[in-house]
Amino acid sequence: QVTLDTAIGAAGDLFVLGEVNRGVAKLIVRAIEPSDDFTATLTCVDAAPAVWDADSGAPPAFVSDITGKFWCDAPPEPVVYIRAGDSAPDDAGIIYAETGVSASNPSGGVVRPGKSHYRLNLPSGSSGGGACVVVESFLPDGRQAGDVAVGDTLQLADEVSLAPRTGTVSYAQPKLAPCVEITTESGVTLSCSTTAPIPTPDGLVLAPNLAGRSVAVRDAEGVRWERVKHMRAIGQRMVQHITVENACFWAGHAPGRFVLHHNVKQSW
Repeated sequence: QVTLDTAIGAAGDLFVLGEVNRGVAKLIVRAIEPSDDFTATLTCVDAAPAVWDADSGAPPAFVSDITGKFWCDAPPEPVVYIRAGDSAPDDAGIIYAETGVSASNPSGGVVRPGKSHYRLNLPSGSSGGGACVVVESFLPDGRQAGDVAVGDTLQLADEVSLAPRTGTVSYAQPKLAPCVEITTESGVTLSCSTTAPIPTPDGLVLAPNLAGRSVAVRDAEGVRWERVKHMRAIGQRMVQHITVENACFWAGHAPGRFVLHHNVKQSW
């Protein structure tokens, strides 16, 4: 016989008696593993009676242990990054593109966050005018890149449509940098720093990763996209850092034959 201090429940109710420091829970037996001496190990899970009514009314609040968000919240839009690196020069001095897919932001190369065009992602710590052509490169007006100064006007082109326009130089400074030489199928050549972004039909691509891609060229036959045929590392060269409205300008190894080159300001 058990005498209660206060009246609880009603006649006919069921009671469970046990030690005060022990809990009681409703469980579902999931597995029984027999052992010796007529013993067994039971594997149980919470009965969770709310599951039976989960499909009626508003869903119960549940926060995912993985995302930290309510289970019915839409996940963030996925972003896939394409890492663009470069191999060591082979015996012919050619550098080949090496790419990979990552879920994290790479320190350099091309990034594909949208549908139609790449966005260049510069290494952290890079500064304005981070891309450049060698100082002896020729420009359409007959000058060489090393002669360009702040306030000068350069002939530009849209990186997608190749439509021409002009722009004003806001930064120009020579510097020593590792460089590569790019030569297209018709022999148009550009020497530039390894950090130079070059327009392609797929978007901006770092100069060392242009092998087999098409670049914009300009010569006596007009403006067009043309495939890169040869590439070689040319070591440390004096280059001219040029910033002109964060746009693309023409430059080349020989007068009258140019490759479209993007000057990048650190704006991201």
